[in-house]
Amino acid sequence: MSKIDVSFENNVLILHKQSSRKSDHDTEKYQIDALEIGKQYRSKMRVTRECDKNKILFWKNIESILEDDMLEDEELEKDKIKKQPVLVVFSDEERIKFMYCSMEKAYRILLKLKYKVLGISLNKRRVKIRVLAYLINKYNMKIRWTKILYR
Repeated sequence: MSKIDVSFENNVLILHKQSSRKSDHDTEKYQIDALEIGKQYRSKMRVTRECDKNKILFWKNIESILEDDMLEDEELEKDKIKKQPVLVVFSDEERIKFMYCSMEKAYRILLKLKYKVLGISLNKRRVKIRVLAYLINKYNMKIRWTKILYR
């Protein structure tokens, strides 16, 4: 059995696989500045332990380059939090994947929203739409609350 360690030092992401058998792909290093923002990358490492499959291995908020002065508007503050860059390392079924993207995009990739329109009715005064929606939380992320917005 092998264990996967993830560390982040000096803008370098280090993936290291501790195992009894040594191979060429035991340690991988990626320079964060060279990564394209918003793109998902795949490592050459394979996940062998069942407990490491479908798991978030590393999540780090990166300091934003654009620092605004004290934001007084609550909407601007929420927007800034959504756009804050994060570094996420997670394991899919067999491979390790990582991405350097905004927090909003990371949540969109890790949490899948499925929905189905059950019915639509229309009369002179209003439109009624019944929707069944649910989240697929494959990585067992803790979710405190959800909100459905309609306009």
